[in-house]
Amino acid sequence: MGDYADDITQNKALMNASAVYQLGMVPTVDQMNALTSNIFWMVTKTVNVVLSKIGHVQRD
Repeated sequence: MGDYADDITQNKALMNASAVYQLGMVPTVDQMNALTSNIFWMVTKTVNVVLSKIGHVQRD
């Protein structure tokens, strides 16, 4: 993913590469196929979570 001096520089480069796309939207197949480098992509998605209690076992 390139030769970057640190993680911040790498993240900035990935975010700059993705700036031409509409953030928050899932990229189309054509957009994915047109990529010529890695990008940083964030998508908003609603998920359902089932909450349950997790017991604790104490060892003697």
